[in-house]
Amino acid sequence: MSTLKFKDSLFDHDRIGTGERSSARLLLGGKALVTVRELSSLTIAEQPDRAGLRLTGGSVALAVAGQRMRPDESVDIHLPNAVASARGAVLIAEATRATGPAVAVIHVLSGRVEVITESATLWLTRQSVTVTDGRMGPITTLTDRELEHLAASLRPDRLRRAEFERRLLHGENLSRGEVGRRR
Repeated sequence: MSTLKFKDSLFDHDRIGTGERSSARLLLGGKALVTVRELSSLTIAEQPDRAGLRLTGGSVALAVAGQRMRPDESVDIHLPNAVASARGAVLIAEATRATGPAVAVIHVLSGRVEVITESATLWLTRQSVTVTDGRMGPITTLTDRELEHLAASLRPDRLRRAEFERRLLHGENLSRGEVGRRR
């Protein structure tokens, strides 16, 4: 295994693994931006007319520029028990590495995403769903606050620190967790 460097090319079956306090940003064919979060394992799995990613553990964010794609193209994230297929959408997908039941969580921040399991197919818009062992759990609509929190989790740490300091200087309320993390 080698270290990924800026502007390195990625190929089918390449695996990206991130450690603690690390992340990776990938541009797929000039059409999709993938952010691989810390402690995640992702494999490139291309198919004709579909850019594919296989997430075995951790979390990724995917922003797909639908206007740059042909009508028959999409980007798929294969999770242990579901597939999220997107075009013109922003989503976050999470997969557990636990030895128990396979759990995947899909959050759609914007656009429409098709979620496919063994037993069902559905479309999500500004919603989240948890899939446990191939069964879809409750579908929840994301509030503006939840969307803001999820979007903030995508920003690089230096931008989050700057936002924290701005809020602190302006006397805005901070949660106990935010204050604890910054000490």
